[in-house]
Amino acid sequence: MRADSTPNALAGDSVELLSITADIAGSNTVVITARGDVDQSTSPLLVTHLRERIHQAGPNLVVDLTHVRHFGAAGITALVHARTMAAAAGVDLVVVVSRVVLMSLGITRMESAFDLYSTLSDALGRPGLAGRRVLSV
Repeated sequence: MRADSTPNALAGDSVELLSITADIAGSNTVVITARGDVDQSTSPLLVTHLRERIHQAGPNLVVDLTHVRHFGAAGITALVHARTMAAAAGVDLVVVVSRVVLMSLGITRMESAFDLYSTLSDALGRPGLAGRRVLSV
């Protein structure tokens, strides 16, 4: 079930920079999917959606970044904030990454800070969101 969809574009620009959707997967998991570019101008939108969903997610939140074309330092900061908020709320956070996102996390040596998966189906199929890591740089 799709919860919402929010595009973000510059004024007068027809190019969508970042869109975010929230879907319910099963009885206790929310999947946030980002499509586009996550950078300094769009990361506040991602943080807002993550903050809203962390408290609604119940025990599980999956952040699907497989459709992200660019993932800058502000995107990494957004994930760090999400990890902190999720831990404080008792929500398990899982991140599904594209090669672009994995490279950014690897360059900054942040890949070990997150529970990473290469596909959404792998992330949704893990037992209880326990830390089964399927990716490495």
